[in-house]
Amino acid sequence: MHKGFAKNFLDVLVLAELKERSHMGGGYDVISFIHEKFHVLISSGTIYPRLYSLERAGLVRDIEKNGKRIYELTSKGQEAVVGIVNDSRVFLDYLSKR
Repeated sequence: MHKGFAKNFLDVLVLAELKERSHMGGGYDVISFIHEKFHVLISSGTIYPRLYSLERAGLVRDIEKNGKRIYELTSKGQEAVVGIVNDSRVFLDYLSKR
C-alpha cells in the first residue's frame, strides 16, 4: 500500500516536503526522502520528469547552490499545498463516514 501511495501521490509528497523544508536537493534527495519516509525506491527515471513537470507548472523552481541544483516552492506552489491540504481534509472526512 505504501508503494502505491508514494508513487501515486509523488507530486503532492514533494510539494509538501518542500513546504516543510523550504528547499530540497535534486532528484537524488527526493529519491532518498521517499525511501526513508515510505521505504519505497523510486527510480531517477520517475523522479526527474516529475520535478521538471512541477517546474513547468510553476510550482517549484530550481536554483544552483554550491554547484548543486536544489528545488524550492514558488508562491504558486505554496498556494497549491494549501489547496491540497484543504482538499485532503474533505476527502478524509468523507472516508471516515464510510
